[in-house]
Amino acid sequence: MALLDAVAWPVAWLIAISAIPYNTGVLGIFAKAVLVLAALRRCQRAVFRNERYRFSTLRWGAPILGLLSLGGLMKLLT
Repeated sequence: MALLDAVAWPVAWLIAISAIPYNTGVLGIFAKAVLVLAALRRCQRAVFRNERYRFSTLRWGAPILGLLSLGGLMKLLT
């Protein structure tokens, strides 16, 4: 589970950067390289130092889900 969490968030950001409709140039390439390095570091921590790994899905998933729920509720009420 830790390895899946370690890879999922950087991959999600990579997909988001790749979906930008205009040319990001060097900044986009640099951001993708940093995300790959971050994913490798997170994978290493998730596998070899599991006791020090913190799940990002639990930390960021709840606030994101709360905001999405609030937006859906506001859309439903208007």
